[in-house]
Amino acid sequence: MLVAAILVACQTQTRSTTTGSPPAAHTVAFETDEGTMMSVDVSPDGKEIAFGMLGDIYTVPIAGGDATLLLSGPAFESSPRYSPDGSKIAFLSDRSGQDAVWTVDRNGQNPMLIASAIGKSFAHSSGRRTEPSSACNGTGKWAR
Repeated sequence: MLVAAILVACQTQTRSTTTGSPPAAHTVAFETDEGTMMSVDVSPDGKEIAFGMLGDIYTVPIAGGDATLLLSGPAFESSPRYSPDGSKIAFLSDRSGQDAVWTVDRNGQNPMLIASAIGKSFAHSSGRRTEPSSACNGTGKWAR
């Protein structure tokens, strides 16, 4: 059973007319044991699952337990894929303002832009184009 406790900041629809300050944020906590349209990948060592849910990236032990939030924030992040050696996770994100392929260390640190969207394909820094289903493991080699 997959259980994820997720904190989501929800923006209210009201804005202060006197100060012009941004809307107040509210924290909403919930637990779930299911999801729809989730993308998942199993780590190469078979010990962990990475998954995308509600625009954030999580990991959970393969045997079950509490999910660990790796990537959260205003960006929509999805489609996590472990690198062949398991040290990095590639994912799709709009954190740069457009859809792009990023990698992050397995612990959620050191995000790095790998490929930016151009039309319906991605352009790698080498100039090579690939479809969004492919990702780079941060070494210049294609992970999938």
